Amino acid sequence: MLIRKTATAASIHLKISQRDSQHIKMAQSITSGKIPGTTEEYTLDYEWRTNEDSFFGEVSGRSRWVSVAEARETGVVSEGEGEWIEGDSEGMLIHAEGRKEGEWEASHLWGFEVVEGERRHTRRVRVSNSKGEELRVRMVYDFVGE
Repeated sequence: MLIRKTATAASIHLKISQRDSQHIKMAQSITSGKIPGTTEEYTLDYEWRTNEDSFFGEVSGRSRWVSVAEARETGVVSEGEGEWIEGDSEGMLIHAEGRKEGEWEASHLWGFEVVEGERRHTRRVRVSNSKGEELRVRMVYDFVGE
């Protein structure tokens, strides 16, 4: 619990690499305390895969490319949310889902939006737990290309 509370006050840095159109690797590092970073690998074929997460233990996930129209049908964003920039990545976003069996499910969209007049990388996330509670968040990142 202490790690999760510390993480909410930390700055998160992502290093995203893409070896081809179907494989993305994301290394996350946290600037607060001694919380270890994680690396996630995404294969964009929408097949479920299981891996060991340093925070949650064994989790399952799947991911895929979606159009802006398809993104609106995922349930991650409500009507009027998710003003994605059309034309970025050929109009495609990444839709990823994850779950820890019997505990929680998450669905998120990654893309670029205009936030306060600037082009920003965003992740919109919808998480629900086994008690039926739901949380929706938008994470906004500075994007620095290499």
